[in-house]
Formats: sequence, C-alpha cells, structure tokens
Amino acid sequence: MKLDTKGFKDFLEVLEKVDTGRVCEATLNEGVQKMKTESVKNTNKITGDMRRAWDTTPTIRSGTTYSKSLINDEPYSGWVEKGHNTILKKDGTRGWVPGQHIALKAKIHYERNVNKIYAKHFKKEFNKWKNTTPIF
Repeated sequence: MKLDTKGFKDFLEVLEKVDTGRVCEATLNEGVQKMKTESVKNTNKITGDMRRAWDTTPTIRSGTTYSKSLINDEPYSGWVEKGHNTILKKDGTRGWVPGQHIALKAKIHYERNVNKIYAKHFKKEFNKWKNTTPIF
C-alpha cells in the first residue's frame, strides 16, 4: 500500500500562510458589533438615552490575545443591567427591581455563535491563499 502525502503537505503550506491574527480580530470585531446591535435592540426605549449610549472599545492586541468590550456609559445602565434596590417604603421595607441583563444575554448569544463567525473569517482567509498553492 502506498500513501501520497503531497496533497497534505500542500494543505499544510496554505494553512501556515493563513493570518490567524487577522481571523481572530475580524471574528472579535464582528461578534462585538453583533452584541452591540442586539443590546440596542433589547434596551427599553423610554427616553432613548441608554440605547444611544451603547458603544464598543477599539480592539487591543497584547501578544496573542485580542480584546474588545461592549460598554454603556449611561450613569444608570449598571442598575438596569444588574438590578437595584428601590427607595425605603413607609413601612420600612425596600423593594428590588431585577436586572434586565441586556449585555449578558448578548454575550451568551455571541458565545453560542462565535464558532460560526470564526469559521466564516477563517474560510475567507484560507481561500485567499488556497489559489496560490495547488492543494489537490
């Protein structure tokens, strides 16, 4: 039995040319942008201030780690996100307003879909190099 490994070697050559940093950054940028879109959509529009306050930070690269954040600078956004006490009632008790967890829900949705986003960007980068080296 014989096994020709030329195709596999060609595949590895192409794989080595793929810029994984670019793939990771594109995945992160798209994912956080989708989180922002989902957060804006799920934010209650009473005045619109909190909706308009959703933003993302620039992508930061530190070694092989990329980071980007979804933020909301509206002063009361933390209370809406995590919940808060209400003022003291006449009978001496306090109430509790549960949080809406808008950013948390968007993060969970991102984590469920990050592999699809990564695969899309990886294929795009891979196909850019695939045509320069014959694979099979």
